[in-house]
Amino acid sequence: MRFALSISRAVALAAAALALVACSTHRQDGTTVSPVVEIAINTIPEGARCVLERRGEQIAVVASTPQTVSVERSAREITLSCELSRHIRTVETIRSVYAGGPLKGAPSPLAGLVAAAIVASSPANYDYPSQYTLRLPSNVFADIAEREAKYAELREIIAKRHENRLAKVRNECPNAEACRINLQAEDAVRDAELAQLEASKAKAEIEPPAPVQPNNPAKTPAKKAS
Repeated sequence: MRFALSISRAVALAAAALALVACSTHRQDGTTVSPVVEIAINTIPEGARCVLERRGEQIAVVASTPQTVSVERSAREITLSCELSRHIRTVETIRSVYAGGPLKGAPSPLAGLVAAAIVASSPANYDYPSQYTLRLPSNVFADIAEREAKYAELREIIAKRHENRLAKVRNECPNAEACRINLQAEDAVRDAELAQLEASKAKAEIEPPAPVQPNNPAKTPAKKAS
């Protein structure tokens, strides 16, 4: 009887949780927030064009940094890519942070778990950072060896990021078919990033440093004999 009562309470709280999720400005702890978040995007150096994407869909464009953009709240990460003349196109990930707080009013641990699982999925429970700065490496090198070393380093960064994403997919996918599709999608992302990196490399400039001028002070003209 008590078990049946607990189940009925869990179901009732879950229904209330679903209603709360539907109103996406309410957080799990009962507070109210805006459905959008503003992120101040900047680069070093400034003046870059940036694109923000979520799951392959463009959600905002920065014409020239610094600039503030508005994006909808979500638990999903944002891919930020920026490019600037004579600099290497750079891609980084902006991650959301859970900020919903504890669920209030759960009559039992079972009901709390059911409702928390539902309400935690609400976008209102997540924040993005209020500002994000991306450093763009120069695409001008003193010689070919310096260029090759830099691009080898960037390829390694892409490879590590790819491995981290694959591990996340394997940990979260619900079944084998979903894993296969999502893993293939991550491979495609990696291949696109490598292709864009090669495109940046093709635009790289070799600009040897200017030769050091000898420090020869001007000679003082000899005085004529009187």
